[in-house]
Formats: sequence, structure tokens, C-alpha cells
Amino acid sequence: MNDIDSSFREQQKLEDAVTFKAMIIQLCINLFFTVSVLILFSWLRPRHAFIYAPKTKLSKSDLRRPERLGPGWFDWIKPVFKIKDDALLQNIGFDGFVFIYFTRMLRQLIIVLTIISMFVFVPVNILATYNTGDWPPAPGLDFMSISAMNYQYGKESKKTNTLWYWSPTVATWLFSAIVVLQLCRSSELFLRFCRKYYTQQEAKVKTQLSSMSATELLQHQKDDLIHRTLLVHFSSLSKAPPRRSSSNVIYTPNVEMKKAVEATSKLPCQQVLTGKYNTRLYLLVNDYNRIIKSLERVMNRYMSLVKQEQFKHKNLDSEELAMAISKLKRPTIRLNWRSRKTDAINYYTERALSLGTAIKRSRSRLQNCNYGWAVYPSVSAAHKAFISMQENMARQHKVGATVDTRQCVRLRLAPQPEDIIWPNMNIERHTAELKRWFGYGLFFSILFVWGIPIALLAVSSNLINFIRLFKESNKIIKNNQLLMGLIQSYLTPLLMVLFHVGLSELLGLVSRQQAYKTNTVVEQKIIWKFYMFFVVNNLMVFTLVNIMLGIVGQITALTLVGTLHSKSFSDYIVQIAKNMSDVSSFWINYVCLRSVGVVFDLLQVAPLFFIVLLPNRYAGSYRYTPRQLDNLIGSPPPFQYAKNYGLIISFFTAALVYSVIAPIVLPFALVYFGLATTTFKYKLMYIYVTKTETYGRIWPLLYRIVMLSLIVFQAMMILILSLKAGMDQIYILIPLPFITFIINLLYLKRLKRNEKPKTWVDLNASVDGPSNTEQSSPDEGVELYVMASQNSTNATPESMIDRDAQLISSIYLDPCIHEPLWKPMIYDDIKQIIPLVYKDHPQQERITQTLYSFEDNLQSMDTTTLQTPTSETATSTTNLISIQDVQVCEKQLQVQNQEYHPQPPPSINPDIPFYFQESEDLGVGSSSSNYYVTNHLHPFTDEMNTITPTAPTLEEMLKNDHVDSIMDMDVSSPSPSSPVYIPTAPPTYADVVLPRVNVIKTVTRQKQPRRHST
Repeated sequence: MNDIDSSFREQQKLEDAVTFKAMIIQLCINLFFTVSVLILFSWLRPRHAFIYAPKTKLSKSDLRRPERLGPGWFDWIKPVFKIKDDALLQNIGFDGFVFIYFTRMLRQLIIVLTIISMFVFVPVNILATYNTGDWPPAPGLDFMSISAMNYQYGKESKKTNTLWYWSPTVATWLFSAIVVLQLCRSSELFLRFCRKYYTQQEAKVKTQLSSMSATELLQHQKDDLIHRTLLVHFSSLSKAPPRRSSSNVIYTPNVEMKKAVEATSKLPCQQVLTGKYNTRLYLLVNDYNRIIKSLERVMNRYMSLVKQEQFKHKNLDSEELAMAISKLKRPTIRLNWRSRKTDAINYYTERALSLGTAIKRSRSRLQNCNYGWAVYPSVSAAHKAFISMQENMARQHKVGATVDTRQCVRLRLAPQPEDIIWPNMNIERHTAELKRWFGYGLFFSILFVWGIPIALLAVSSNLINFIRLFKESNKIIKNNQLLMGLIQSYLTPLLMVLFHVGLSELLGLVSRQQAYKTNTVVEQKIIWKFYMFFVVNNLMVFTLVNIMLGIVGQITALTLVGTLHSKSFSDYIVQIAKNMSDVSSFWINYVCLRSVGVVFDLLQVAPLFFIVLLPNRYAGSYRYTPRQLDNLIGSPPPFQYAKNYGLIISFFTAALVYSVIAPIVLPFALVYFGLATTTFKYKLMYIYVTKTETYGRIWPLLYRIVMLSLIVFQAMMILILSLKAGMDQIYILIPLPFITFIINLLYLKRLKRNEKPKTWVDLNASVDGPSNTEQSSPDEGVELYVMASQNSTNATPESMIDRDAQLISSIYLDPCIHEPLWKPMIYDDIKQIIPLVYKDHPQQERITQTLYSFEDNLQSMDTTTLQTPTSETATSTTNLISIQDVQVCEKQLQVQNQEYHPQPPPSINPDIPFYFQESEDLGVGSSSSNYYVTNHLHPFTDEMNTITPTAPTLEEMLKNDHVDSIMDMDVSSPSPSSPVYIPTAPPTYADVVLPRVNVIKTVTRQKQPRRHST
């Protein structure tokens, strides 16, 4: 051993000792935080059920309501592990079940890989290090990795034996086979489960069809209509400017589009309905909503001061009180840096009035859309037309036929209405392509710019070798070992976690600007971008910078001390492979920190801070607006599938890449996936909801990403063995990525073939029975409606077509065109102060009637109805269901579909914090009380509720008042499909969860005469 070898050995021992000590400290800190967070969550959960189990309070469906948790600290653990898959599927929905299923699959893979590595390949690595490496090893975990094979003093060992490299080669092949087999097996089980679920649902509907109520039948009619409808985009339409129209017709039949669709599909189509739009509306409505939120903030703050002033001077007469109120300082705003401050309330109010007028004017000036809804008589007919149109459009594209103005350019099955991104629906094909290319350019720009801080994090994770670039580095390192170790092992992973906090939101913003039509597609694009970001920046850039800094720092340190003179640097090429393996220590620390983060997410820090801690601390001086409270506690938050899929896939990729290089990563990854499976199951069961069900359409994308991760793992192994001069093993591994790629393509075709409508046509035929497989008549689509009719003999196919047009008009409503405009949400206890706020304004009467009055919307709800495309519709539909019954069913259906009550909390006294614990959740109180909440029958879901001591109980309101209010509404309109049926506001979240406020006088319910809500 010469001086260079001894110097390299001293460097490596010092670096390994610092890394190992810091890793032990980091593991202890993470263990302490994990246990503390679990204890804190177990203590907070029964005291704040509206934060940690909102679905138990707000779920309106018994099938979606999870099991109520007990008041014990650990009563939440047993239901999570005890629940069966069937109950879990009903509780969290299909997409939530797919997420848990995918996480389980990755956990099973990690378990298998960990067992094989720990009991087979780790002992082989230790034995190889003992025979060909540096022994006894330095303190650390490197002796269990393949980097210690044939490695000594920074270069290749004199006892080199390349036969040991067959161990990682066999491990690479074995792990690849395990991942491919498990992925294909899980995919087959998933496809079988999808078919079983579909057939069971179809059979269940057919058996229950005769016993359905009118509301359930109407919902099934809508679902059936969506399934037999195609969304067809055309190349272009006439560029006629928007014209003023006095008609309220939303969707009208288009004969020319129908001919174009039939010419393309070669199959008859019932009708093609086209809607209207105005591009300017989307900007106006967004600006209007922003102004209303700002007006609510300033009004809420100022009116709270007025309320307090009234309380202080309650003995004064009206004139003196008005004089005292006029001395209060009104909120002001500076429009730009050059202008003076102006009255904020007046500015936002006048701005809201002008925007409201502009929106009404734009809603009366609409133009035809460049897409249409092609309706077919049955689901199988729609799917056959879809297949035929796809084939014909592909054939025309290959031939290069001339583009007609009515030619179909894009085709898809009709999406769910809540999944549509309406501003992107009318974007033309060439504009959409430009926006997508611009989005990709923006994404790659972000990818490049983000690589700079990732490189800086790589430097901080290898701080010791960075310091070696300077003189007297050994002295600095020895005097600050603990500090450097904590920076490398704890601070750098923590910065990496914080650095990726807003990444998914940023990628979502980029994806939404790419003119995709549905939120489902946007989420899939976010997952793909998130994964590409992880592979490029977190794996490639981070690893390369770490490797290069390590080798340069080590050689520079030897050069500065004078031990390295004329030696060839090529002798130390094996040190690059050693440094690549050393990066695994960072991923161990990162995965451990993320495991703490998974548990930390259970605390729901943002709601806990803004709802519980902050208002109690600043009681009387800090208040939320009703809309802000509604966003915080009005309904369970939606589950962010894109972000969580990206996280679990990225950790699986990191664990797989280093599973053979440094197998010690696998046990830590197993801990992460064990915690993630449990915590995600709890959050989906009790906290989060699925915004839009896609029924597992994301699975092919997940399959592609996992297979790509496998190819990255194989490429990394080839690179490692090439640096360690295992040439025979490289030749064995080179075909592996190509074999994996071929298997990926072949099985991906199977997955896509299963997604095609032809598969579902055959499945529908098997569900319908052999007698219906030969041909489908238009009467199949009519059969459902005939069963709903009391006089089905008078039902005709023409009336069914008109009925479909009406249902399409009620299903696919552009919210910017048809939803009522927002009005400022003000607490009921300060609502009477509004005239005092605007008493000196010249347009006081207009302001109160337009922004703070609800009579206009009551009238618009009763009088504004959808005009039917044909004049015979009103008479023909009477043969099916009476007009009043249909309207009542529509309103009941919308109330029923509101599975979670998105209502704001009641009025709040500014001097009393609006939150304190609920005794019922702690198991010490009764479910009944002397205080009850009344429900005002406003036609807006954004309106507030007031606290009244003598109102009916919650159960009575749900059973009696809510139904009575629906039946009492005016249903004399001639059309059964109103543009917007606003349901009566159900009980608010605060009505159920927030405790009773002690400012209300105690009233015994038995002594009070019962009265309904008003």
C-alpha cells in the first residue's frame, strides 16, 4: 500500500463514518417524529372530527358513509385494517380502490424484492467484499453493496474476480422477471375485476329497473344517455360573430352535422345536438368571481367594525349612532402605484355591477360551437359507430383527403359533465396543437431551470467532497463532522421535500393550458410530467452531479496534499461506480423523511391551523368570510390523484434502481409503502373524496410508467457493470431492456384493446343475453322510458328523440352560461347593516337589489326554462312522465347527487371563537340538544344559515322540511329541463359539526311549539 492508497483509504473511512453517524441520528429523529405525530393525531382525531373524519359527518349516502370511529386514541386503526375490499370499494369509489390496489401491488413487489435481497444477494455481496474488497470494511453500509466488490483504495483490487459480478447480473434478470410477471398478473386481475364490476352493475340495474322511483329512473336515464352519446369535433365552422338572441335554446339539432356523422360512421344516428358559447364569458366570469371574493373580504371586515360600534353605542339614538358609524375608517385600496387610495367597498361593488352587466350581455350574444353530441338509440350502436368512425377517419387521414368544413376531426365517447373543462371545448384543432407544443416547451424549460437548484442540492448532499476542493479541507471536515453529516443526511433531503411542494400544482397549471378537454386527461398528463421530472432531475442530474463532485473532490484533495503526482486518473475510474452507489445513502435518508411526511399528512395541518388554532388565538379580531369557511370546512377535500400517484411511483423507481446496487434501500422503501398504504386508506375512507370517477382509465398509464422504471433500472445496472469492467455480464444484460420494451408494447396493446369500445360491445352483448346479440333496434334505447310511462302505448320514437334532446340540455350545461352569478356571502347577524354601508352611495337601491337581494334569482329559477328544440316536445313528454313530476325529480335528483353538503357555516359572533370541541365525538354527550339549526329556503347553495333555538332537529329537516321545500317550489313551467335547478340548501357542515354557541338563550324543546324552517 503506497501513500496514494493510504490517503484514499483515509478519505473513504472518514466519509463513511460521517455518513453512517448522520444516518443513525436522522433515523432516530425520524422515528421520534413519527411516533410523536401518531400520538398527536390519535389525540386530535376524536376532538376534531370535522377535520379528521368529515365523511362520517357529511356523507349523505349510507354506502359511502364509513364506519363511525370511537373516541379512543387508537380506534381508527382497526377499521382501516378490518374493512373488506367490497366495502372499501363502496366506501371510496372505483378510482380510490384502484389507487389502493396499485399501492398494494408496489408494496408486494417491494416485499418480494426485499426478502430475496436480504437472504440471498446481500450475503453474496458481503462474501464478495470479504474475498476481493477492502476488509475489514469502513464503518457504514457499503460492504453490503456491489460497489465494494473488487474495490480497494479507490481503484480496482489486486484480487479482482469478475465471477462475483454474476450475482448482480442474475439479480437484475430475476428482479426484472418478478416485476414483469407481477405487473402482468395484477393487470389481468384488474381487467377481470373491471369486467365483473361492469356486469354486476348492469345486471343490478336491470333487476331494479322496475322498482326504481322516479328520481332514480331519471338518474338512470341520464347515465344511459351519456353512455350512448359521442362527442364529435368538426374541423371548423363559419366565423360569424356572436349575435343577440332572445331565445333561450341551448342545444339544437343540426342536420348538416348529422349527415356528416352518418357519412363517416356509415351507421344511422338519431340526432346531433350543438350548443352555443362565448369565449369572452370565461374571462368575465373569472374576473367577476375574483371581485366578489375581494368584496366579501372588505365588507366582512368593515361590517364587523360596524357591528361592534353598534354594540358599544346601543343606548344612542339612530342619528347619533349613524354619526358614530360614519367616523369609522372605511377600507381603501390602491389600484396601482401611481394612483391614490380609493374606497375599496365602492370600487369592488361598482366593478361587480359592471362585470355582471357585461356577463348578461355576453350571455345573450352566443355563437355555435364547433362540436356536437351525437346521440344513438343504444349503447352498442354508439360503440359500433365510434369504431366505424375511427377507422374511416384514420383511412381518410392516410389518403390525405381534403378537409371539409363539416368533416369530423376528433372523436371520443361522451365524458361526464363534471369532468369537462368548458373553456377548452371550443378551441380549434390547430390552436390546440399550438397550445400543446407551447406547453411542452414550457415544461422542458421548467425542467431545465429546475435542474439548477437540484444540482445545488446534490452539492449539499456531498458537502465533504465539495470542501475537499479547498485547502486545509481535512482539518475542517474533522472539526465539523456532526454538522456536515446533518447537512448531508437531514437538511438536504428536507430541502428536496420542500422544493417539490408546489411542483404538482405547477405542472397542473402547464397541463391545463394545453387545451385538453377533460380533467381526467389533465391528471394523466400531470402524472407523466411528474415522473419525467423525477427521472431527469432527481435521478440523472442529481446522480451525475454527485458522482462528478465526488471523484473531483477526492482527486483534488490528493493533489493538494502532494500524494498524487503523475498517476493516471484512469486507474480510479472504478471510483465513479463507488460514488454512484454512495448516492443510495441520500435516497435512504429521503425515503425515511418521506415516510415521516406520509404520517405527518394525517394531521391536516392547514385546516387545523386556520380553523382551530388561529381563530382561537385571534378571537374577536380575525374572521373568515363565509365563502372562506365554506372552502375550509364546507365539504371533504378532493383527493389529489396526480400528486400521490407521482409520489409513490417515484419512490418505487428509486427503490428499484438501487435494489441491486445497494439492497439496503429496500427495507426502508418497504417501511414507506407500508405506512403509505395504511395512511392513504384512512384518508380515502374518512377524509378525501373522488371528484370525478374515471373507473380505472389510468391503469394503462401506470403500467407504462412502471415498465419504463424497469428499463431505467436495467440501464443503470449496465452502466455500473461497465464501470467495474464486467464485460461478460454486460453482454448478458444488453438484451434485457429490449426484451422488456417488446413485452411492454405487446401487453400495452392488450390493455388498449381492452379499452376499445369493441370489447365493451361484446361485453354488453354477453350481459344482454344471446337473443340480443344479433341486432339492435332503436326500441332498445326507448325501452327504459316506456317502463317509466304510465301510458306507454302512446310513446313514440319521435318523443324519445325529443326527450334525449331535453336531457342533453340538462346534462351538459356550461356553468359560465347557465349558472347564476355569485352574490356576496354575508353573515346573517350583520346582514341588516348593508343599508348603512351604502347609505351615501348614489346607486344604493340598485346595489341592494342586484347584489344583496335574492328575489331575482327566485324568479329566474321559476321562469327561466330551457326552450325545447321542437314544438311537439312539451306534449310528447306528457306520455312518459308528467311535467311536474319530472321537475320535482330533477330537483330531488340534484339534491340526492350532492353527496356532501357544500354549505358554509352559520353566522358567527365576532367576539367569540366559532370553533370549540364537540362533546359527541368524545363520547360524553348525547346526539340531541336543546339548540337546533334552521335552514333558510334560499335558491342559492351559497347562502348562509342562521342559528335558531326552536327549529326542527337535523333528522326532521332531512326527512320532512327538505322534501316539503322541494314540493312547495313552483313547477308550473312548461319545460321539464330547466337550465339550472338549484336545490334547496341542505343542512350545513357547521350545522352538523360545529358546537352550539353559548350566546343563544337556553330553550327547552318540549316547551316550544315546533315550527318548520323559514
